[in-house]
Amino acid sequence: MTVLFGAYALIDGILSFIVAFRAARNHAHWWPLLVEGIAGIGVGIGTIARPAVTLVALLYVIGAWAVITGVLEILAGVRLRRSMTDEWLLVLTGIASVGFGVLLFVAPGPGSVVLASWIGIYLVVFGILMLALALRLRSWDRFGHP
Repeated sequence: MTVLFGAYALIDGILSFIVAFRAARNHAHWWPLLVEGIAGIGVGIGTIARPAVTLVALLYVIGAWAVITGVLEILAGVRLRRSMTDEWLLVLTGIASVGFGVLLFVAPGPGSVVLASWIGIYLVVFGILMLALALRLRSWDRFGHP
């Protein structure tokens, strides 16, 4: 589970990094995505490089990553409100990320089964919200800016 989380965080960080450079090229707000990408890459590499150490602190690493990512998603969504409608999907995704991270910090005692369930629920909610945002952005690009 530790290595899988590390791979997920690394891939997410790389993709955020790529999106940040594309946003910078288009003169859009790119710095929250860049920070999110750097955080994801750092957490991913650290987790993969030291899985035994990370296993002990995995709960807190995932919680911190979720809170940082969530705050940056909220900031990006707030900034996008001038450019598009339905930016609330990104804000809601950020709120879900922050909530998930806080839950991991507040209740560190649950066993691995509960942790796996929380991660699964979070990823399902996160995935649904990101798909909704992607569909909105796709139609926004196809039909022009509102």
